[in-house]
Amino acid sequence: MRRSIVLLSFCVCLMLAGCATVTMYSDPFPVTKTASEIEVYRTTKPDRAYIEIGEIKCSSSSESICLNKIKKKASELGAEAIIITGSASTETKTQTLQYGLTASTSKDIGLKAIAIKYK
Repeated sequence: MRRSIVLLSFCVCLMLAGCATVTMYSDPFPVTKTASEIEVYRTTKPDRAYIEIGEIKCSSSSESICLNKIKKKASELGAEAIIITGSASTETKTQTLQYGLTASTSKDIGLKAIAIKYK
């Protein structure tokens, strides 16, 4: 019984942690900023020229965990900022109701961002 609880706890931690995956658009650059120094753009893009290094996705259900993971990965790629472009994925659940009717609900999961380097 105790082993089952430990295993279940481990699985839950893995689900919450999520992971960051990268699709590269260019070669990485030398690291110039720590994760905490990475600038975050949510509703606007930078008003100066930049190069897109790659797209980073995080699938955790916690936005703050995703943001930290994305900033860490962006820093490792030599980025100076990230542009949040949306959620990493959408989870849809469908339920069958009476008389053959169905109802669906959708939930956005994680974050997706573009890692950038200023020109």
